[in-house]
Amino acid sequence: MTTKEKINALLIELNKGIYEKEEAIRLALLSSIAGESIFLLGPPGVAKSLIARRLKFAYKGKGGDKGPKVFEYLMSRFSTPDEIFGPVSISNYQEGNRL
Repeated sequence: MTTKEKINALLIELNKGIYEKEEAIRLALLSSIAGESIFLLGPPGVAKSLIARRLKFAYKGKGGDKGPKVFEYLMSRFSTPDEIFGPVSISNYQEGNRL
């Protein structure tokens, strides 16, 4: 089975039972393959967490490996960046570091 066929088979499995989210699932898989993050924004109940969990289980480890390290955080319109990334460090900014 070629890599393209494996990815297509994985996309079919990830899409089972989820309707009209094919693009979000493809982008989530692409970002994970590229080693990048993805931010899913939308109202409650539109399968954001379901997509993330299915993708996480697609990378379930073999043997004794526990799989990928992930975190979930339920955000609201009142969430602030420091809730996710931690408090801002002025000394790091002065030294030219982003975090």
